[in-house]
Amino acid sequence: MGRTADVWAPLVAAAGLGLLEREGVSIPHFGAIGEAGTIALAGFVLLQTGIVPSNLRSIVGAVTLASGSIAAYEAAKTLGATKTQGDVDGDAFDAHET
Repeated sequence: MGRTADVWAPLVAAAGLGLLEREGVSIPHFGAIGEAGTIALAGFVLLQTGIVPSNLRSIVGAVTLASGSIAAYEAAKTLGATKTQGDVDGDAFDAHET
């Protein structure tokens, strides 16, 4: 891939993942690391084992980079956050307050 494709491929991969999630398409994944983390892990393993043909390595690498970046963002966003009883979608408002 050329320099321009090296920049655009991760962006397209990230946008594609976002569109799939928006449309409700479920990607098989490990719960602890989410969809993006699972894609990044799979890409890393494929690249490290040499299974990916040389003409597709840069594309798989770009998708792995994009997915890993999204997974890191998602992990950092929720780091240390715990849901407590009474929380609704992360809102810490007590339903019994007056």
